[in-house]
Amino acid sequence: MLHAKDYDGLVHLAPFTCMPEIIAQNIMSSTKENIPVLTILCDEQMAKPGMLTRLEAFVDLLERRRQSRRAGKVSA
Repeated sequence: MLHAKDYDGLVHLAPFTCMPEIIAQNIMSSTKENIPVLTILCDEQMAKPGMLTRLEAFVDLLERRRQSRRAGKVSA
C-alpha cells in the first residue's frame, strides 16, 4: 500500500489503447487524495516538448508541496 509520507508523487504512464490502463486510472482517483498523480496517455501523437513541460510543471508542484509541508512542520 502506498503512503503519502513515502512518495512525493506518482507518474502514471498509460498506453492510449490499453483497456487495463483505463481501469487503473479509476483506481488512481482514490490515490490522488493523498499523493499527486500525473497521468500521461502515450500515443503516436505525443510530442516530447509537451510531455517535458508537463513533467517539469509536476515536479515544480511536488517541490512546492514539499516545501510547504516542511514549513508547516517547522512552525508547528
